[in-house]
Amino acid sequence: LGATINTMLMRITGLWISLALALGAAGEERAARSDAFAPNAAYRLGPGDVVEIQIFEVEELSKPAVVSPDGAVLLPLIGAVPVAGMTTGEAAARLRALYANNLIRDPQIAVTVKEYHSQPVAVLGAVTRPGVYQLRGRRRLTDVLALAEGLAPDAGSEITIARPRPGGGDELFRVGARDLLQFSATDQHNPWVQAHDTVRVSKAGVVYVVGEVGKAGGFPLRDQEQISVLKALSLAEGLRRTAAPQRAPSRSTTRKPTL
Repeated sequence: LGATINTMLMRITGLWISLALALGAAGEERAARSDAFAPNAAYRLGPGDVVEIQIFEVEELSKPAVVSPDGAVLLPLIGAVPVAGMTTGEAAARLRALYANNLIRDPQIAVTVKEYHSQPVAVLGAVTRPGVYQLRGRRRLTDVLALAEGLAPDAGSEITIARPRPGGGDELFRVGARDLLQFSATDQHNPWVQAHDTVRVSKAGVVYVVGEVGKAGGFPLRDQEQISVLKALSLAEGLRRTAAPQRAPSRSTTRKPTL
């Protein structure tokens, strides 16, 4: 009987261990997916960036420098120094080590970014000014949309962030425009955007109101899939005196109706 009980306990323990490992693996997989849209720790220098290098008490060596396509800056006495992928603090430490090597006694060096050119993000779709903008360190989605001067009047209900995967293809993250406005302080509804992302704002459906109305034309549905005929007429500033609504054909509204 004792041997039987021990065998059962060992089986139960093994089951719990297997379950714990499975839950841990699932948690790691979820974390890996969410980490793809986590913030970068700091701005990393890249080709095209212009940096200001200040060597205190040796002003003749202080100068701006452009990070070359191969990721280096060309400096007096020490030549080309690779800095791509470094933070400004890491770059300053690297330069201090090089200048301290029998060139300058205890050099004090500061590196700052003067112009940002290496972290582009494309903002497309229903925004005021679509285009490619340069990030200056980590930025949330609302910050990036502000670079494009906000959402256009015909903006739809969905915003998509496409991030290139190292092995090819894009990872997509979708945010509701209404959620972004209501819950902009949370990572889920206002994620971090990084270099080479593409932010695309969908366009709303349009309902067209034509004929004897105050203001004929197309009106965006925004976050609505359908609207009533009365709502559509109110958008068009109502009927004119010459209108004959009793003669209008009866039809139900769809995503892109014409009234």
